[in-house]
Amino acid sequence: MKKTLLTILMLLPLATFAQGNDVADKFGNFLRESGKLYVVFAVIITIFAGIIAMLIRQEMKLSRLEKKITNKN
Repeated sequence: MKKTLLTILMLLPLATFAQGNDVADKFGNFLRESGKLYVVFAVIITIFAGIIAMLIRQEMKLSRLEKKITNKN
């Protein structure tokens, strides 16, 4: 079971390379020419920044709660 899954996962990237880069190039060129590529980058960066900010905030809250618990004991 594990060998089959590993084989499939190893061959998956080969299937994407076999298709060629024509579609990817055309799509990339379309986004670049229309100026939408920068919008895509901005959205992705905004999402990652939000995730990082949320994780930092959660870590701060968790640290605060851990300090309260250790001070009570």
